[in-house]
Amino acid sequence: MFGGIGAAIGTFAAGKLYGIDQNMIFWLASGAGVCLLVIVWKMQISAHPQQGLLSGKASPVTLRDAVSLLKIKKFWFFALYVIGVGAVYETYDQQFAIYYSHFFESKARGAEVFGYLTTGQIFLDAIVMFFAPWFVNKIGPKNALLYCGLIMSLRIIGSAWAIGPVSISLIKLLHGFESSVLLVAALKYITANFNPLLSATVYLIGFQFSKSFSSIFLSTGIGHMYQSIGFTSSYIVLGGIALCFTLISFITLDKARVFSSQPVPAN
Repeated sequence: MFGGIGAAIGTFAAGKLYGIDQNMIFWLASGAGVCLLVIVWKMQISAHPQQGLLSGKASPVTLRDAVSLLKIKKFWFFALYVIGVGAVYETYDQQFAIYYSHFFESKARGAEVFGYLTTGQIFLDAIVMFFAPWFVNKIGPKNALLYCGLIMSLRIIGSAWAIGPVSISLIKLLHGFESSVLLVAALKYITANFNPLLSATVYLIGFQFSKSFSSIFLSTGIGHMYQSIGFTSSYIVLGGIALCFTLISFITLDKARVFSSQPVPAN
């Protein structure tokens, strides 16, 4: 949450500086990075291990255990959702600021308003984060992921139908209602469907790596799509793809809420 507040302040400052001197944005970011280094350097961390961790020892996770995830159908279905919905949406969002500026008289004015809007959206993220765990527990991890998929699909398609600064700004704010929920839902889904010893591995490979790696190829294809058919038509295609994968995930994702104990993969 505090990271979101920091991002909101940084985005607000960047939006103001864009119309003054764009180089100042990089100086400000560099100064913030130096401050972070000083804070981390001065931070005092206790070297004593927690006594609670000494009472029981869990068997270490091996490379063989991690590779065994590739044999689990649930893992591939989860990765399919992340790639078909999450990666497509993230690639769309990377170029959204350029499209947003088209609704204003100048790029500088568009960037300034986009900075204000992003600041408000990030504060909305922080507010939603308070309720996200309760919301995900209420409807279940699977339904929460489907909810996020619908919001993302709606935002992509809605961007193609925006007719002015107000409508495109409201569509941008939809991001605040799904980003925090998506993070909590993904973590809840992982802990409910995979061995807890492998939860970090599932998150890194099934969520972070699969989304980032697929974005490499999606960025190239979507970039060519923008040039050939324009933003509006591209958003309809991308929104349709995300919606299709959301509907597929309605069938493929597991609705478990609590992990049922299974034998740990043999070392």
